[in-house]
Amino acid sequence: MKRSSSTPLPTVVVWPENLENKKYVNVNTGQGLTKRQSSNNYSVIQLPTSLARPATFEYPTDDNVYDSTSCSESGGERGEPVTRLPVIPCMTDPMPTEETRRNQTRHPMIDSVNFIENLQDGINHVADIMAQRRIYVLLNLLVATTIFFVADFEMIIEVDMIIASANTICMILSFLWVRKNKPEEPRPFKIPGGLFGCIVCALCPLLFIAMYLYLSLSTPTNRTLRLGFFVLMVSFGLFVHLIWKIIHRILQANIKFVGFICYFTWFFFLGGVPF
Repeated sequence: MKRSSSTPLPTVVVWPENLENKKYVNVNTGQGLTKRQSSNNYSVIQLPTSLARPATFEYPTDDNVYDSTSCSESGGERGEPVTRLPVIPCMTDPMPTEETRRNQTRHPMIDSVNFIENLQDGINHVADIMAQRRIYVLLNLLVATTIFFVADFEMIIEVDMIIASANTICMILSFLWVRKNKPEEPRPFKIPGGLFGCIVCALCPLLFIAMYLYLSLSTPTNRTLRLGFFVLMVSFGLFVHLIWKIIHRILQANIKFVGFICYFTWFFFLGGVPF
């Protein structure tokens, strides 16, 4: 059946970069057409080279695909108003959704090159962390070296705990030094009372460490005295634990002013290591 002359033909568009391959797209349906189908049944509009798709191609949304606003095309032969054509890719290019394009931009594909680069960045980050904590590495080397100079297993444990106690004392002193000389230094939490509050909080673990070092270096012969020292140490440790728990509850009640502190972590780092 022959189409009447008054009925306009459906419009197809061909991109300038696809002129040699003659790839056409139906404007209404988005269906790819061959040259023979387009020339017989459709009105073919060839876009000028100035309207070639840019590198950052913007796919149309459902609202503006069939925009019928008229515009004057400067590159045309007669300069007459023409119907604005929707921007439709060729049939070889799939039309991804907005979410797919965002995911492709946000999560780039990992190949062998950038995988090695990311791995190298991770290794450098770990090296920076270890460099900031080199004191712990040196202390571990010191503990490992003392194993060759002790007689039995009990001596190894005792020397290890003595070194850990000295390490804890250094941590407390450095903590007090930072609070005194750099009060505005960013930290996860702040103990109330300024430097005085820090000294009060540091007294309990310092006394606990001093008691432990005294009991470790002295050798009481009486079994009752040794058992009494053990009970005293356990009681003192529980007392320190209770103090940190009270501080934890106080800070929870005034979270906006002093931040957050975990008493169990502080008990381990300040008083629980030698215990």
